[in-house]
Amino acid sequence: YGRFFRLTFRTLFRSRGTYAQLSPGRFLVLLFWLPTTFIHHTIHWFFFMVDAVLFSGYRKVEVREPVFLLGVPRSGTTLLQRTMAQDTEGFSGFQLWEMMMAPSITEKYIFTGIGKLDRLLGGFGKKLVLRIEKKALAELSKIHPTGFFKAEEDELLLVMAFSTLALVYPFPFVDEFLPMARFDTEVEASDRKMIMKFYKRCIQRHLYFHGPEKRFISKNPLATGKILSLRETFPDAKIICNVRTPTEAVPSMLSLTDYYWRAFKNNKDVSDFRELLLTVASYFYSYPIEVLDQIPEDGQAVVQFEDLKHHLKDTITGL
Repeated sequence: YGRFFRLTFRTLFRSRGTYAQLSPGRFLVLLFWLPTTFIHHTIHWFFFMVDAVLFSGYRKVEVREPVFLLGVPRSGTTLLQRTMAQDTEGFSGFQLWEMMMAPSITEKYIFTGIGKLDRLLGGFGKKLVLRIEKKALAELSKIHPTGFFKAEEDELLLVMAFSTLALVYPFPFVDEFLPMARFDTEVEASDRKMIMKFYKRCIQRHLYFHGPEKRFISKNPLATGKILSLRETFPDAKIICNVRTPTEAVPSMLSLTDYYWRAFKNNKDVSDFRELLLTVASYFYSYPIEVLDQIPEDGQAVVQFEDLKHHLKDTITGL
């Protein structure tokens, strides 16, 4: 909450000459987004506290051999995640609706109960949601196929802790969020511990509800700078890094960035910001090379995009 209010103040009163400089369009977007985000997150934190009373046993859930799909954005992590997640007996990961609406156990029971009731009444509610999704996510889906009921990257969970590079779009202050890209080396140890503890609690809640015997699977390119923190938090974690040639991955990454940039009506001159993105992309290529050797061979792998594209089954069974 402290970071939320500080960034809100900086946006409203200290943004002149920055990427966050207020235009009429950006002001209108934030006029909706800021209070909605505050209310939305406050509801989730309330239900986190309810979880502590009603489902305190979730803290005892063991997260065994979780699988983290990292690497350069736009390198096939979505394809790999959604294919592996079809093994619902073995794996479980977050879908978009769950991160947006039900990160707590209590909320999961509430919304799955509503879903069961909706199915009994003919499924009209879900059909309405799918129609809204089709219209609201139409442009994004052209670049990155997504949907409320599809597996998605769980970096969204860290929005609730205001500790993610993803927040650079509503709050384009480079100094605030660039360290999040280099999480292992540039975020203070105390903050790293707090953020990773929150993330682990979210996973424990997820497995408590969906089945403690399952293996958690995550797709999150923005966590590429967290490789060592992930292994410290989950010592038996499997780290899979995707790689794609920069001449294909980086333009695709910039296209996705442009979408989010325009969504928040940020300063139209994004040339310098693109340089920042290229810096982040370069780091996501180089950092795994530096640290993967510190992980036992059976705890890490590198996957080429071309192998996913042409030999999906063999690649996954090999993993």
